[in-house]
Amino acid sequence: MHLQWQFQEISLNQILESDTIFDWDHTPPSETLTNSIQHHGLLFPLVVQAVNREHYRVLDGFKRYRLLQEATNTKEATYSCLVTDETMSLTDLLIWRLETLSHNKTFPGITVCRILLQLHQAGIDEIYLAERVLPNLGIKSSKKRTQEFLKLAQWLEHFQSPPFQQCTPDELLPLLKFSSSTMEPLIKSLAIFHVGGNKWKSLLHLLYEVSRLQERSALEILQSQEIAQILHSSHLQSPVRYRLVKQQLEIWRYPELTQLRNKFAEGIHQLRLPPQINVQCDPFFEQDDLQVTVHADTPEALQAHLTSLHDSNKLEIWRRLFHVIQGG
Repeated sequence: MHLQWQFQEISLNQILESDTIFDWDHTPPSETLTNSIQHHGLLFPLVVQAVNREHYRVLDGFKRYRLLQEATNTKEATYSCLVTDETMSLTDLLIWRLETLSHNKTFPGITVCRILLQLHQAGIDEIYLAERVLPNLGIKSSKKRTQEFLKLAQWLEHFQSPPFQQCTPDELLPLLKFSSSTMEPLIKSLAIFHVGGNKWKSLLHLLYEVSRLQERSALEILQSQEIAQILHSSHLQSPVRYRLVKQQLEIWRYPELTQLRNKFAEGIHQLRLPPQINVQCDPFFEQDDLQVTVHADTPEALQAHLTSLHDSNKLEIWRRLFHVIQGG
């Protein structure tokens, strides 16, 4: 493939606003770019394709094009553009566009979904998307994965400003576990957490498991009294809200484990140990021993802490703790 380019002066009213098949990045323009367009105009040419003798579609430079529209009083003004002719096929332009975007770039999951959906709606079949497009987006070729992203894209396109802007493609896929009929309100409810990565995947996994065990939709779980009061507490910061909701989901998902953790925490509280002594057990109670950590900055302090551990009045509490972790 070898694209032919030439520079040409083009006015804004010659550009087809509705032809946005290559408009994949919907993040706001930077303040630097906005100021540059407002004060200096177009410093770098738009990249366009001739659709016919009169009109053009933008291939690259959508943010600059939109900023120009806002900053220019007349659409008759002309700007230098890099133009390829109408004989270039959509697939050739697609490959070029992906190569220019994918160089040392990681795509958010929402961008991947949007690219695949727009290309599919333009007539690119799923096999081509899987074999040629996904690898250019840094994703292993897979027809199944392509179909999953297309399904997600159809759900997410209803959002004017989709949440989870920075989630990776793999972080978005767990959403497919949930019912499409509740997807829109579910996504709006989940967007309040502002988390990604393992935290995001852990939350979705817990929500799905609780929904399955209780035979209720994920949306019904989030609208339950216990969760709703956390979500609607305006004084809670996002990390705290996430932690509290996750704790409640774990209580429902692992009731026996939660009971053991509560018994263990109650025993540690009854020991009334100084803060320099830390007692822990395996978080899933799969090990039969305790881990005791002592922090001391003098021999005398160390001896005092060890003495407190030998307090015979607390022996029964220690026995109860071992009874908890050993499954008694």
